[in-house]
Amino acid sequence: ALPARPAKMEAKGEKVVVVANIVDEAPSKLAVAGSPELAALNNGLTNEANALKGAATLLFCLSLFQVFTLHGFLGLVASALVLLYSERSPLGTAHAARFTHSLSVATAIFSAGALAAAMIVSVAVVPDALPEMVAACEEAQAEKAAWAAAQEVEPDARFHAIYVMPAARRLHQVAVENCDAVLEYASSALPLVLFFNILMQGSLMLAATSCAKHAALLMMKAQSLGAPAI
Repeated sequence: ALPARPAKMEAKGEKVVVVANIVDEAPSKLAVAGSPELAALNNGLTNEANALKGAATLLFCLSLFQVFTLHGFLGLVASALVLLYSERSPLGTAHAARFTHSLSVATAIFSAGALAAAMIVSVAVVPDALPEMVAACEEAQAEKAAWAAAQEVEPDARFHAIYVMPAARRLHQVAVENCDAVLEYASSALPLVLFFNILMQGSLMLAATSCAKHAALLMMKAQSLGAPAI
């Protein structure tokens, strides 16, 4: 509260007149735009706010590649909050850091889970699945040759030749063709896809961790400087 001016006492004969100034409690100086205290607070938070903005920019770019996943969407929202409020002032960035910290932690947790799942598939599933797929395709190719040989000695039955044999032959041919395509994809493209997925999940996890760390540092600095509502 602002200090009240001392009361003035004037004597008029036998009467004493007291003149007092009633002053309402003034608002906090930190809430007044353009005040020296607010400028000093923003200057004190500039370095931490810039560091958080850089981490949020990286998180935003990586989240765009996985925006249709849960952790990608959370990372996009967490980084967008900082990038929107950082245009106002470092103090506004500190206020946005409260939500960004929680969302970044959630993003890092879900990204770590997706990274662990991708590594398990790459290490434990794919090496064992590829030989089995090769054996299955070789068996299908052998069955296809046997099917063609048996078809030559098939007795001439009109219904069987017109309806049953073509349908069965077509289904078997489709299965064999799909098996070859899947085997080619699994042996050539699948390792690259898994490697890119592991790289993206790990990068997103590290970016979210960095964003959460810088958000926590900014909030701690704002609290130590006496920022309101942090």
